[in-house]
Amino acid sequence: NLNISVTAANTDVTDGAVITNIETITIRNTAATGGGIEALSATGLEGVIATGTGDVTVTNLASGAYFTASGAIGGAVIAQGYVATATSAVTNLTGAALGTVTLTGAGLTTVALNTTSAAASTAGVVDVAGAAAITLNAAGNTTVTSIATTSTAATLTVTGAGKVNVGALDAGVTTVNAAGNTGGVTATLSAVTQSVTGGSGVDVITTNGVLSTGSVDAGAGTSDKLIVADPTHVAATPGAKYTNFEVMQNLSGGATL
Repeated sequence: NLNISVTAANTDVTDGAVITNIETITIRNTAATGGGIEALSATGLEGVIATGTGDVTVTNLASGAYFTASGAIGGAVIAQGYVATATSAVTNLTGAALGTVTLTGAGLTTVALNTTSAAASTAGVVDVAGAAAITLNAAGNTTVTSIATTSTAATLTVTGAGKVNVGALDAGVTTVNAAGNTGGVTATLSAVTQSVTGGSGVDVITTNGVLSTGSVDAGAGTSDKLIVADPTHVAATPGAKYTNFEVMQNLSGGATL
């Protein structure tokens, strides 16, 4: 394990060094910005752990290598870059309260987002590049503004006991499968073709248009809530596309559903 402490802005804390036989690099940045490991060359590196309150940038991670934000607070901006040939990425949020998390890598298709029992959140977007298979394993409560992807047919799978708020679904996420989640999922639809399956917790879904090929099944929860942004979203036939909800909230005030 290589431990690096950063107290002032530095775009490359390893100064381009070739690193071998190190499995983990831990970087603690207490500066506001600029804790970076650029053009990382580290044979055998399994992952990077970031602590502290400052921004951290890592580039050239190998396929499957992880990035862990451990207890980082203060709205740190995380940039997690992979080599062009990498197909999978892992991001661990361990009790972290971050700003944004941005993954880059031309070949990324699979991303795993993992949280521990300690609550984790981002004030901004978690960008998973072009990943089409996104898994959020939420052991603890997890809140993000949204999960963005450039894929046009991505599946978001949510598991774990944590309560999860994924904000506004990216239009590129066509399927959400939260059947394996017991804490409950909160999300706002963004496309009329999106299909959502809830779990055994209290799921809260907000409408955003008249579903065409999409549908929402709240699953096995007992107090699942459908928030109707406009009565036209659930009028007549479209209403049949929302099933297994026990509670309905009308955001249009006196309008009749």
